[in-house]
Amino acid sequence: MQQGDSWRLSYAQDLTHFDEFLQRYNLDLRLEASMQRWQGINNRHNHVVSINPIFQYLWDSQPISIFIEFGIGAAYFENSHYLDRNLGSHWLFEDKLAIGVVLSNKHRIGLFIMHYSNADLASHNDGADSIGLSYGYIW
Repeated sequence: MQQGDSWRLSYAQDLTHFDEFLQRYNLDLRLEASMQRWQGINNRHNHVVSINPIFQYLWDSQPISIFIEFGIGAAYFENSHYLDRNLGSHWLFEDKLAIGVVLSNKHRIGLFIMHYSNADLASHNDGADSIGLSYGYIW
């Protein structure tokens, strides 16, 4: 299996429509929009845009809080082939699972895994996985 590098820039906006229900379970909901660049061997690359509703469970304490988050959204890939993978479609599902810490209510540091797949809606579905570190600043 071939490997490549990727960069991801995201913006997340809290969705407060379901706060009354979600806060009973200590959950938050936000919408995350992102742009990615996947760099492969021989300078072959793929650009990706995605949107994903993310649920977050937070164990709140000061000065460090721990979070776990998950979401399933949609992603558009510029190329339906990347490295040795035939993704089968430009449109894929983006599954995200992350764990991390929030420092002083301002800095988020996390580890995430993301899986991309067309859920067998196309004739090929090699899928792709991405594992990474993240940093976020909370405004």
